[in-house]
This record gives sequence, C-alpha cells and structure tokens, in this order.
Amino acid sequence: MLTAADVSRMSEDLFVSELGGVVESSPWVASLVWAERPFDDLEQLCVSFEQTIRHLPQDRRMAVIKAHSDLVGRAALAVHY
Repeated sequence: MLTAADVSRMSEDLFVSELGGVVESSPWVASLVWAERPFDDLEQLCVSFEQTIRHLPQDRRMAVIKAHSDLVGRAALAVHY
C-alpha cells in the first residue's frame, strides 16, 4: 500500500501514471494535484484532488463532468430543467 510519503516522492510522470485515473479520463487533474506535494497523509491527497477541481475555471470543471460517463447524463438533465 502506498503511503503519503511514497506518493509525495513520485515524479510527475509516475504520479500521473498511478493516479491519473482518479478523476475519470482527466489525467491532467493529477498533474495539477502533483504540484501540491508534499502530502501529509492520504486524506490530504484526496482533499487536494477535490480542491483542485473546485478551483478550476468553469469550462475545465465542465470538461471533468463531461469526461465522466455517469455524471454527464445527470449534468445534462440539470441544465435542461
């Protein structure tokens, strides 16, 4: 099992390779999160993913939603109603 220290020591390429799928079809988010290292614990890593997405410009947040097959349908319904 990876620790926060293990994750914090990863190169950007390895980080994206290992964690790029955390946000479906959006490994570029992992690249942004990598810049937030070091992580004190794995909870901080999770919070970093969440906060990174929350602080994206609206068009980039929509790209994340559209890349997630389960969310795009719900998002489209929300926009139309």
